[in-house]
Amino acid sequence: MIRRRDALIGATIAALAGKGSQAVSRENSGLQEANGTDLRLRYGTNRKKVPGSDLFNGEYEWSANDKRYHAGIIDLEKIGGQWRPKPSPSARSRSERGLTAEDNPRAVIRGFLNSASDTRRAFSEGEQTNSLVFIHGYAFNFTEVFDVAGVIAEGYGSANNLFFSWPSYGQHLKYLQDRDHAYGSGVAVAQFLKDLFDEIDTKGRSPRISLVCHSMGNRVMSATMQALKDRGKMPSKTYFEHILLFAADEDYKALNEEGKLKPVIGMFKKNLHVYTNGDDFALAFGQSANNGIEELGKYGPRSFPIRNNAGEIQKDIFWINCQRVADPTIPTLGHQYFRLSPEVINDARQVISGKDPSSISGRYVENGFWGQKFSIKKI
Repeated sequence: MIRRRDALIGATIAALAGKGSQAVSRENSGLQEANGTDLRLRYGTNRKKVPGSDLFNGEYEWSANDKRYHAGIIDLEKIGGQWRPKPSPSARSRSERGLTAEDNPRAVIRGFLNSASDTRRAFSEGEQTNSLVFIHGYAFNFTEVFDVAGVIAEGYGSANNLFFSWPSYGQHLKYLQDRDHAYGSGVAVAQFLKDLFDEIDTKGRSPRISLVCHSMGNRVMSATMQALKDRGKMPSKTYFEHILLFAADEDYKALNEEGKLKPVIGMFKKNLHVYTNGDDFALAFGQSANNGIEELGKYGPRSFPIRNNAGEIQKDIFWINCQRVADPTIPTLGHQYFRLSPEVINDARQVISGKDPSSISGRYVENGFWGQKFSIKKI
């Protein structure tokens, strides 16, 4: 049953969130705002290509459930604390953005893996060897993903970064349309991941890659798991070191159901972390828009600790309560802590660097969950 207060708050989200949520000042976030830093991102997308510097819009290039996707490279620079496309050497003005779309998506993936492998050879251990694959949430247009991807790449200590951008409209009032596009993108993301895994298999040594999903990106992953299963392409081995699910706009039973996120449990080498905030008002709206079904990113997993098919507790799945340290309810509705909360960023950085979950600084264990649920402390 939806609490009346949550429903009322959810109904006002479009008015509160707006595009201000993308341009939120990080003056209170504790994030560094130095200029002059460069970052290269690689991307895959099933969005429709359009003329001009925006490159892609919120429609499908082909159709729902089509496996094709574009891929390319974005060079970013940090200006005024924001990550923006870097002008190409031939650009006549800063408005000519440094975006490229490649004809061969596999070539972009190979470039990502070559960079990840080169970095790992250069550093035998440590944060510098980490690489990330990121799937964003709802209400983001293509270019708005750049700053988000740049923030988490910098904050999480990832040297090499690849994101998939599904066709979100970038408008908060189009939640239901975005939800349909998230589910309709599963086949394309499945092909994207299969191409990534196939290319990894050609390497003598697998790079250290982690997967991060935020908000409705978790519905994308649900659809991706089903597409891989339906096509007999579920990987027979693990490729991701860690999987981090933030503010998941998905059914709170998803990790217990084969038809949703449960197959993700077989895709990591070390651990899976589910980050939640009980005061996430964006997910209160999501709950009201999804027939009152409790949201994973607000309530946590329905059954926890997670158990395997033999009924044994999965010792490598952790629930992280971010309620004390989440971003403010206005203007970002407690939903953007994965990129705005310095405490959460610090936690994620330690996870991705491979630190033992029980030894991660800034968190404390909650009673009654077999040592697998933690809360993050306020700095």
